[in-house]
Amino acid sequence: MFIKTSARPDEAALALSDRSDLGVIVFDGAGCVLHANRAARALQGNGFSIRNRQIHADNRLVQSRLDRHISAALFCRIYPMDSDPIALPRPHGRKPLILQAT
Repeated sequence: MFIKTSARPDEAALALSDRSDLGVIVFDGAGCVLHANRAARALQGNGFSIRNRQIHADNRLVQSRLDRHISAALFCRIYPMDSDPIALPRPHGRKPLILQAT
């Protein structure tokens, strides 16, 4: 799940996100990663990584789709029902990670 924000996120909300088993990555209005909760950090290397405040798909063919998905959420004000989730392939034949921008 991705959460769009252009203001500084609430520290209490970020702390609460760390209690979730759902991976949450918070972006600023320019698409830079502000925060990744505990679950999202644990998933790195299983389809994506976060480097230099950017999210990177492990599969290069998926990167452009991931970039478009995040940009659409940030700049077009889409809602979950307006954008299909995307699947990030994972290593070793594991089921893909499903990402949904909100």
